[in-house]
Amino acid sequence: MQDTQRIRKSVPALLALIVFIAAFCAPLAAKQKQTPEALRQGAPYAEILSAVEDYSAGRYEQCASRCESFIASLAPADSQFAFLGLYYGLRSRLALGRNTGADSLFNAYKSAVPDIQTSELLAVLGRFQAAAPAPLAATAPGHCNRIGVVLPLSGRYADFGQAIREGIQIAVDRYNATHNGAVRVETVFRDDQSDPLIAATLGRELAKDTSVAGLIGSYQDDATLSLAMAASGASLPVVCPTAESPQLAGLGPLVHAINRTDPAELRRLADFTIHRLGLQIFAVLAPNNEKGALLAASFRSAVHHNGGAVVADLRYSGEDNNFDSQMTLLQRYLPDAIYIPAELNDITQIASQVHYYGLGQARILGTETWRSERVLRMGGEYVEGVLFASPFYEGSRELLWNSFKSDYERICQRPVNKYSALGFDAAGMILYAAGDFPVSRKGLAEALEKVSALDGAYGQYSVEPDGRVERRTFILEIHNGDVIPAQAPQVQESPAAVDSLAPAASPAPGQSGMSGEGR
Repeated sequence: MQDTQRIRKSVPALLALIVFIAAFCAPLAAKQKQTPEALRQGAPYAEILSAVEDYSAGRYEQCASRCESFIASLAPADSQFAFLGLYYGLRSRLALGRNTGADSLFNAYKSAVPDIQTSELLAVLGRFQAAAPAPLAATAPGHCNRIGVVLPLSGRYADFGQAIREGIQIAVDRYNATHNGAVRVETVFRDDQSDPLIAATLGRELAKDTSVAGLIGSYQDDATLSLAMAASGASLPVVCPTAESPQLAGLGPLVHAINRTDPAELRRLADFTIHRLGLQIFAVLAPNNEKGALLAASFRSAVHHNGGAVVADLRYSGEDNNFDSQMTLLQRYLPDAIYIPAELNDITQIASQVHYYGLGQARILGTETWRSERVLRMGGEYVEGVLFASPFYEGSRELLWNSFKSDYERICQRPVNKYSALGFDAAGMILYAAGDFPVSRKGLAEALEKVSALDGAYGQYSVEPDGRVERRTFILEIHNGDVIPAQAPQVQESPAAVDSLAPAASPAPGQSGMSGEGR
C-alpha cells in the first residue's frame, strides 16, 4: 500500500523525467521502445521512486546507497532504469561533495546505458570528459543580457502562452525604460507547442546560448518539468510562471515556481478558521486525483497542527453526477466547516448539494479556484461566505496589480488576466534579482536565492534557499458576489494568527516592486 501511494505521488515527476530522456533518445526509439505503462510495472519502478523521494528530501546519503544497489541489481535490458539510477546516484554524490565517488560510479556502470544517454548524463550533470568542451558554467561569463522564454505559442494552449508572453514583455519594457544608458535586456521567445519533448530540447538549446542569463517557462506542468530539468541541469536559472506541480520543488535551487501549490497557505487558512472563527470540527471533500490528495493531506495536517479535528476525508471522481453518498456521510458528522478543493466544473454543483442536504450551517473552505468569475456569477447563495487562502487580493496596497492592469489593457487592448500577471511577475523576479545587466548566470542564481518580500502584480514573493518560492497569503471570502477580506467576529492578534489584510513588513530599500529597481 505504501509503495502504491508513493507511485501515485511521484508519477508526474518520473513521467516528466522519462519524457525528458526521450527527447534526446529519438534515434534509439525504434530499438528500445519502453512505454510509461511498462515502466510502472514491478519492483524497479517502486525502487527508483524511493530514490527520487530521497533525493528530493535531501537524503543524499540514502539516495546514493539506494541507487548503487539498484543499478547493480538490474538486468542488462533495463537501460532506462539504469539511466535513472545513474542520474540520481551521481547527483546525490555530487551533492555530498564526493566528486571522486561520482566518477567511480559513472565509470562502473556507464556501459549499462546507450552511448547517447551517456552523453546526455554528462551534459545534464555539467561534468564532461577531458576531451569535451568546458562546462557551461565556465563558458557563460558575466555578459548575459538576454532572457530565454519557452511557452506554448501555437496549439491548444496558445492563448495562455500569449498572455504570459505579453506580461513578460511589459516587465522587460518597464525595466529597459528605467535603465537609460545601461545594457538593454532582450527576450528570446521559443514555442514548445505544449510538447514536453520540444520544451526539453528548447531548454537545452537556450542553455548553450551564453548570452542567456535565465529562463522563463512553460505553461503546463509536464512541459515545465521537462524544461526545468533540461535548463537547471545545465546551470541555467529557471522561473516557472504558472505550473503548479509539487514536483518542481524537488528539482533544486535553480528552479523557482511562483505559482506552486503551497501547503503553507492551508496552514494559514486553518489557523484563521480555528483561532479567529472558533471552528473545531472539519471534513474534507476532494477530487480523487494527485492534486486533491496532496491538498487534502496538507489541510488535515494544518488542522491537526492548530488543534482541530478532521472527522471525514472523502473523495469524488470527475465522473460523479451527484454527491449523494458523500453528502449522506457528511450529514452524520455535522462538521463546523468542509474543505472542498474542487475543480472548476464541479464547484457550483457541490456547493448546491451542501445546502440541499442540510449542511448549510457548515462553513465551506475552498481554494483560489472558487474566486472564478463563473463561480461568483453562477454560485449565488450557495457560495456565499466561502473562505479561501490566496496570494492575490485586488485591493491590496502592496501588490502592483493596478499599475500592471492599466499598462496591460492600454498596450494589449484587452482585459487583464491572471496568466499575464504571472508572466509579469516571473520576468520581474529575474530583472529585480539581476539588478543591472549584463550579469552572469552564477550571479543571477545567487541573487534569486536572496529575493525577499518582492511585490508583484499577482503576489508577494520570497525565495527559500532550496529554490522554493513562498508567497504572502490573504484570507478572503465571497460576499454578495464579490471577493473581500475575510471577516472575523473578534480580531485578537497572536503569534500564529494571520490577519487577512495586515501589511507585510516594510521591504528593504529598492525592494518596493518590479518597476526596474534592482538589487
